[in-house]
Amino acid sequence: MSYWKLPRYSLTVRKEQEAQFVYDPIRKDWFVFQPEEEVRQHLIRFLLEEKGVSKNLLAVEKEIIYRETRRRFDLVIYNREGTPEMLCECKAPSVPINQNTVNQIARYNTILKAPHLLITNGRGLVVFSVSEAGTFMLNQEW
Repeated sequence: MSYWKLPRYSLTVRKEQEAQFVYDPIRKDWFVFQPEEEVRQHLIRFLLEEKGVSKNLLAVEKEIIYRETRRRFDLVIYNREGTPEMLCECKAPSVPINQNTVNQIARYNTILKAPHLLITNGRGLVVFSVSEAGTFMLNQEW
């Protein structure tokens, strides 16, 4: 059984002194190659290559204000009208997907109001759809 639920992709990586960096095709820059960043980059490639999402509809690590505190979401997929369609939260493989993770993405979604939420740590990937009543329903078709 593979360690990753997400497909593994060949990422563009470079080494400088003792640090490794990975290229992000959305932000068009190099970032320290840490476990959460690796998961985020595999998710980006999955969205682009498997789900056919346009680069123009993705936003990565943008700041939002939640209860007067600056936060950064991992990734948002917008629809063609510019409205958030899916909010994605990436965790390192060592971080379990649990209620705390769901609570975090739900807090961010009170600002963004995306109808779909995706959580992944690379080893697992969970997609929820938000009902009109505001409850989360597991979306197994995505």
